Amino acid sequence: MNQRSKILVVDDEPANLHLISAALKGDYDVFSAPDGSAALTLLNAHETDLIILDVMMPHISGFEVCKIIKANAATADIPVIFLTALDTPEAVRQGFDIGGIEYLKKPVDLDLLKLMVRNHVALKKHNDLVKEQRNQLTIQEEALRRSEERYRAIIEDQTELICRYMPGGRLSFVNGAYSRYYGMNPDELIGTNFVPNIPEPDLSQVIGMLSAITSDNPVVPHRRQRD
Repeated sequence: MNQRSKILVVDDEPANLHLISAALKGDYDVFSAPDGSAALTLLNAHETDLIILDVMMPHISGFEVCKIIKANAATADIPVIFLTALDTPEAVRQGFDIGGIEYLKKPVDLDLLKLMVRNHVALKKHNDLVKEQRNQLTIQEEALRRSEERYRAIIEDQTELICRYMPGGRLSFVNGAYSRYYGMNPDELIGTNFVPNIPEPDLSQVIGMLSAITSDNPVVPHRRQRD
């Protein structure tokens, strides 16, 4: 069962709080605050998916509340819909400039508000999912990087000559013992078709094995011939 999204409604008029809460509570978990200070307290205590915020309130305006919300990394991604009777072009621009996503004039068109809430809640869920996937990818990439570092450290510590060939016979890795033995830097060897000075018949066997490596057949078994 999907968890219901949580909506915070902030308005200093009790009638508006009741009207909006009643319109949304069938689809969302709705909690309300009568002023900006109470709203900020609730945000610190509750996970919130969207905020419906009145602009003209005593003590601290909706614009100031929005600035505080957007300045906090924990709440900055929460979408804010402004509700107000103040719909001058300057006020609308200010609302969008400080991070609001919608600006709805009072008296509230509840059908339009419900559409706005539905769309932006869905968008936030998508953005949250993408963010989580990116975080997981970052964690996986870091784990892979550390694993490769441990593997490389183990290989570099070996005294045996270790190398890795790619399909086509090109070297993709050599350890320190390998490069030191042949008196060449790893950069001089990686990407080349370097074949070490191996006596026959072993050399022909090695060349045959390298020729057999393909993308579909990356591992070629080797059986040493008995004398």
